Amino acid sequence: MYQVISWLVVIEILGLIAFPLIFNLMDQLEDKGFSFCKPLALATVGLASWLLSVYGILPPSATVLYSIIVLFAIPSLYVAATNRSAMLSFCRKTWKTLLTTEIIFLVFFATFALLRYNDPAIDHTEQPMDFAFLNASMMAGNLGLVDPWMKGEGISYYYFGYWVFGNIGKLTFLRPEIVYNLSIATIPALVGTTVYSLSVSLIGARGRWLESAMFGFLASISAVFLSNLQGLLELIRQNAIGSDGFWKAVCIDGMTERINTVSDAWRPIDFWWWFKSSRVINYFGEKCDSAGIDYTISEFPFFSYLLGDMHPHVMSTPFIVTFLGLSLVFARKKKVTGLDIGNVTLAIAISISLATTIFMNMWCIPLLIIILISVHVIRTQTKKELNIFSPMIICTSIIILALLLISPYLLTFKSSVTGIYRAPIQTGLVHALIIWSPLLALTAPHALAEFWRSPISNQWKISLAYALAIALAPWAIRFSLFNSFEPSGPGMIWLPVPLTILIFISSLTATSIAIREGLSGRVISLYMFSLGLLLILTPELFYIGDIYGNRMNTVFKLHYQAWILLAICSGYSSYFWYQTLRFSLGKKRLITRFYVAVTTVILLAGFYFVPAAMATKADESPYKSLDGLIFLKEQNPQIYKAVQYVRKNISPEDGILEAVGEWGDAGIISRSSGVPNIFNWPGHQKQWRGDIPELEERNVHVKTIYETNDPKLATMLLQNYGVKYVFVGPRETATYSEDGIDKFDDMGSIVFGDPQGVRIYILSD
Repeated sequence: MYQVISWLVVIEILGLIAFPLIFNLMDQLEDKGFSFCKPLALATVGLASWLLSVYGILPPSATVLYSIIVLFAIPSLYVAATNRSAMLSFCRKTWKTLLTTEIIFLVFFATFALLRYNDPAIDHTEQPMDFAFLNASMMAGNLGLVDPWMKGEGISYYYFGYWVFGNIGKLTFLRPEIVYNLSIATIPALVGTTVYSLSVSLIGARGRWLESAMFGFLASISAVFLSNLQGLLELIRQNAIGSDGFWKAVCIDGMTERINTVSDAWRPIDFWWWFKSSRVINYFGEKCDSAGIDYTISEFPFFSYLLGDMHPHVMSTPFIVTFLGLSLVFARKKKVTGLDIGNVTLAIAISISLATTIFMNMWCIPLLIIILISVHVIRTQTKKELNIFSPMIICTSIIILALLLISPYLLTFKSSVTGIYRAPIQTGLVHALIIWSPLLALTAPHALAEFWRSPISNQWKISLAYALAIALAPWAIRFSLFNSFEPSGPGMIWLPVPLTILIFISSLTATSIAIREGLSGRVISLYMFSLGLLLILTPELFYIGDIYGNRMNTVFKLHYQAWILLAICSGYSSYFWYQTLRFSLGKKRLITRFYVAVTTVILLAGFYFVPAAMATKADESPYKSLDGLIFLKEQNPQIYKAVQYVRKNISPEDGILEAVGEWGDAGIISRSSGVPNIFNWPGHQKQWRGDIPELEERNVHVKTIYETNDPKLATMLLQNYGVKYVFVGPRETATYSEDGIDKFDDMGSIVFGDPQGVRIYILSD
C-alpha cells in the first residue's frame, strides 16, 4: 500500500507545483488548467532531466530530479503568493469542479491499480519490450539511454514515455516491476481528467455545473472505458445465438461459425476471448471463406489498459489531450501576436507539449501539426487575426522550438518507414460499425442535427471551400500520389464515401457557425469530430509503409487517436441532445427520446466489455500483487535471483551476454535489469532500425561466443562489445551447444549460481 501512496503523493505534488504557473496561462478553460497540471509537470520535469542527461551534464538520479522540482517550485511559490487572492477566489467558486477532477483521477487510478493487482505479470505479448525500455530509462546515466537489447547503441524508438514514468519511479524509490503496473494505472487516470476538463470547457457557461460535470464525465468514461461491440457479439455467439449466415456476415477471425454448445455464464468463457476485440478488421473474401488479406489492429484505450500495454500510443494519450487543451487556449485568446509574457509563455508551453508528445509517439506528428496550423487558420477565419502571417510565424516558431528541444533524439533516430502507399483494401461496413457504433451514436447525429438547423451563411463560399478542402484532402493525396481511386475488397462506397460526407457536413457547419459566433464549444466540437473522422478515413485511402508491408500500423495508430477525439466530442454532443430533450415539444421530442433510447442501448453494449473482460483477466491470473515479476519469482526463482544479482552488482557499462530470441523469456535478464546484452529480439530491432547488416552480424557473434571452443575468439568478441558478464540459463543451454558453454569455466569465474544450473560468469582480465 505504501507504494501506491508514495506514487500518488509525488504526482499530486508535481501537479500542485505546476498549477500556479499555468493558472493565468490556461484561463480560457473552466478549471484554468488544473486538470492538465499533472501531465504538463511530468512532461516538463522529464524533458529537463533528459536534456541534462543527454548532454552529459547530470545523470537523472533522484537527487537531480528533486533538484529540478525545487527549481520549478521556487517561481511557482512566488506566482502563487502574487496571485493569492485570485487563486483563492477561483478555488472557492470552482471547488466542485476541482474536487470532481481529483475524484475522477483517484477513482480511475484505483480501478486500474486493482486490475493490475489482479493481473500483475509482465510476461506476455510486447510487455517485455515495454519493461526493457522502462528499466533502461531508470538505469540511464549521462548521455541518455542505452538499448538493453543492443549494447552500445541508443534506443531507436520513441522512448520518452518510459523516461517520464521511470522518473516517478526514481522519485518514489520503487522497483521497476512496481513502477510498470502503477504507470499503467496512472495513464487512464490522466486521460480521464484531461478529457473531462476539455469536454467541460467546450460546454462552458452554457451548462450549469451539474450538467457540465455529468456530460464531461460521460466523455471521460467514453475515452477510458467505452469499448467496441465485439465483446457482446462474443457473448451472443457463446450462447449459440445467430445463424451461420449471420456469423459469416460478422466475419471476425475466430467467430465465423455458429457454435452449438451453450454457455450459461454471464460473460464469454474462451481463454483470452477479449483479445479478439483488437483484431476485428480483416477481409476473408465476399463469402468469408478465404484466407485473410487485411490483418489490422483495432485497439482502443480500454483494451490497452486491460492488456497491460505500456506502448507509446498508450502513454502519449493524456499528453495529446493536454496539447489539445493548450491549443484551445491559444485559439480563444484575443491576441497572440504580441510579445507580452503571457503570449511568450503560452508559446513555450505549447512547444514543450508538442516536443514531449512527439517524443513519446512519433505517430502523433500529423495530428498535432494539423491542430496547430488549424488553430491559426480558424483564428483568421473568425477575425481574431486580420493578418495571417503573424500567427503563422508564431506557429512556425513553436514547431522549430519543439524540434530543437528534442533534436539530440531526432538526429540519432532511425526509422523503418519506407514511404506512403495506396491502401490495397478498404474496411467492411460491418467491421466499421462493430468498432465505431458506440462513439458514432454519441457524436454523428449531433453533427447532422447542427447541419440541418444551421442557416446558410452569407459567406457560404468560404464555408464551402473550407469544407471541401478538409473532406477531400485525403482523396487528393491518394490521387496525386497514385493517380487512382480503384477500390478493392469491400470497396469505397460503404465506408470511405459516408465518412467523407460526414466530414464535409461537419466542417461546413462548423465553419459557418464560426464565422457568425466565433470559437464556441460547438464549433470546436464539430471540427474535432471532423478531424476524428479524417483519422479513420485516411488509412482507407493510403498508409505509411513499414516492415510489415501493409496498412496494419496506420489503421492501428490513427484509429487510436480518433477514438480519443470522438470521445471528447461525445460530451458536448450529449449535452446538445439533453438540451434538445428539455426544450423540444411534440414530434421532435418523441424523435429525440427514441434516439436517446437507441444510443443508450448501444452504449450499454459497448460498456459490457469492461466488467466481462476485467473479470476474465482476474480469473486467468494466479497472482495477486503489484509486483510485475512475481511470475518469475514463483515459476523460476533462480532466474529471479539472477535478475536481483545483476541489478545490485552489474553496471550497464559492463553488459551481459544472453541468448538471442524473440518473445517469451528472451532477453529476460537485460529486460528486467536494464543492463544491456549484445543483441536480442531481432524482429523488433528490424522494425526499429530497418534491415541493416549489423543486426545479423550481432546475431552471429552471440552464437559464436556461446558455441565456439576457441576462448580467444569468444573473449575478443566480448571485448569488442564491452561485455564482462555471461549468463547461462535454460534458454542458453537449449539454444547453443553445451560444449561451447563449458569453456566459460576456463574464461572466468562464476559469481552467481552453480556450474549445473542458472549461472553468471565474470570474465577474467
